[in-house]
Amino acid sequence: MAITRTKKDNLVETKVDTTAKGSDKLDTNVQYAVEKTENTDKKPGFLESTIIELKKVTWPTIEYVIRWSLIIIAFTAFFSIILGFVDLVFESGIKYVDCTSASGRNQPIATCNNEFLADITLQT
Repeated sequence: MAITRTKKDNLVETKVDTTAKGSDKLDTNVQYAVEKTENTDKKPGFLESTIIELKKVTWPTIEYVIRWSLIIIAFTAFFSIILGFVDLVFESGIKYVDCTSASGRNQPIATCNNEFLADITLQT
């Protein structure tokens, strides 16, 4: 028995006789199609097929959803703090370069060092 596709994209079941007529031996060069049956079931609509697929879904439990939501929130908060600290360091470094550059404020290095340390230690 073989299953093939037709031009209408329906599956067709075909019984194939692979023996020669009147012979008990298998002849692989000759095949006779005996019977064809077409699948004529009507395809479901979009909404109906969506509901069918949603019934097949294995939904997570509430404990699973809460646990993973808390893990994601903790992970996001942790990396937000790290990125905030990195941003603070780079911003303070840029202010220090601007403070000491000739095209910037051109202040003495001691004053820029004090401002840089105040920025890093979060003092105002």
